[in-house]
Amino acid sequence: AGATLCSYDVRREGIPGLADWLDRERVTVLHAVPTVVRELFEGLGPGRRLEHVRAIGMAAQTLFDRDVTTIRPHVRDDCVLDHWLAMTEAHRVASHLIELGAFRSSGGVVPVGRPPEGVHLEILREDGSAAGTDEVGEILVSSPHVSPGYWHRPDLDAAAFAPDPDRPGWRRYRSGDLGRIDAAGDLHFLGRRGSRVKIR
Repeated sequence: AGATLCSYDVRREGIPGLADWLDRERVTVLHAVPTVVRELFEGLGPGRRLEHVRAIGMAAQTLFDRDVTTIRPHVRDDCVLDHWLAMTEAHRVASHLIELGAFRSSGGVVPVGRPPEGVHLEILREDGSAAGTDEVGEILVSSPHVSPGYWHRPDLDAAAFAPDPDRPGWRRYRSGDLGRIDAAGDLHFLGRRGSRVKIR
C-alpha cells in the first residue's frame, strides 16, 4: 500500500527523543511494548500531540487503564489502540481494538480482548480443571494453527502440547501465561506463571 517501515533504536537513541522522531518521520502506526509507550507518553508535556499517529499497536505486556488515559490527550481524536496477546507457539490469540476518543476508564487492567476465528481460549486451574469466570489461571490456547512442537525437545512437547479432544484436528497449548476471562468474554493478561524469559 506504499507504506514505509521505520525503525527506532530505543537502546541507542533513548525514549526522550522518540516523540520528535515520530513527528519527523511522520509515523502513522506505532508498534511498541506498553513499557516503551508508557514512558513515551508520560514524558510529553501538556498540549504536546503526536499529530501523525493514527494507531498504536501494543502486545506482550499488561496494559492498564491509566496508560490509556495518559495516551489520550497526546494523540488525534480518531486514534485507535490495538492491544493484543500473541505467542510464539500460537501467534495472535486475542485482540482488543480501543477507540481512544470513546474510552472510559474502569481503573484496572485493560483486557486483551477476544480470540480471532480459529482460536479457542480457556483458563486452567493448577489441577488442570477449567477455571470459572474471572478466576485467574493458566491460559490454554486451542487452534488448528498451534505450533507442532519444540525442536528436538519431546519433554517440552509433552508438557505443553496435546490434541484437543473436543475439536478434531486442533491442538492445545499450555502457554504458561496467567489470565482470566471476564463475564463479557474478554481475556485479561496478567503476566507469566513461571520464570521463563524469552531472549530475542
